[in-house]
Amino acid sequence: MIPAFVFARGGSKRISRKNVLPICGRPVVEWSIIQAQSSHMITDVFLTTDDDEIAAIGVQAGIDPGHMIRRLPWDFGRITGSLVMADALDAAYRMGYDIMSCDPVVSIAGCCILRPPGQLDKQIKKYLSGKHVSVHVMMPWAEPWAVEKLPDGYVKTIIGKFEPKSGWNPDSDEQYMRPFGGQGVADVRAHLGLIEINFQHFAWVRGEQWQCFDLDEPDDIPIVEGMFQTQIIDKLGRDCYAEYAARRSN
Repeated sequence: MIPAFVFARGGSKRISRKNVLPICGRPVVEWSIIQAQSSHMITDVFLTTDDDEIAAIGVQAGIDPGHMIRRLPWDFGRITGSLVMADALDAAYRMGYDIMSCDPVVSIAGCCILRPPGQLDKQIKKYLSGKHVSVHVMMPWAEPWAVEKLPDGYVKTIIGKFEPKSGWNPDSDEQYMRPFGGQGVADVRAHLGLIEINFQHFAWVRGEQWQCFDLDEPDDIPIVEGMFQTQIIDKLGRDCYAEYAARRSN
């Protein structure tokens, strides 16, 4: 089994209620749920939240009631992501889910939606292909760069000339990459503290530079919506996740 846990809280501080903000016609968290559901390899999608509205969105998006984890609000300034994931795994176990049969488990930040179809599956395949404990997405640096909002509401990225060192390999040289923190694929035992991990146990798949934008500040809202519109909907189509899911072999 390969479960995915979508994390979405109601009490975000810098952007009020950001997980329910409408982006390109859907609440933010609904896009993350749809992306997880479109995977060819994820077997179960859980939603963990402290918020009634987010839970209702999850039900509407097709979250199984048995995969809905309700929890108390947490102060993320005082608690780590590892504890959040361990708590979700414990809740799933208490709901009757055999977490120790999972390999790997997928964590998804509900507010990070710049995720093209199939990227989660690439991470899972990378994990299964070697002795990796954790697999993340890394994106190439491209500086100087800037964001420009266009009159029609779209946003474009202006990328400067990037000159890495001679012999740079874009698929292996981490010196010129930056992480996308919106999703992770890992051994369940690592989340439960049953095995020790270090940097040598980590691996990554390559993402795109436009994925670096996140909903951290209010000014990020039009940027993220513009990137989602131009890089995903305009290029791949509004139904790209459903179309990718339909290619899943029976």
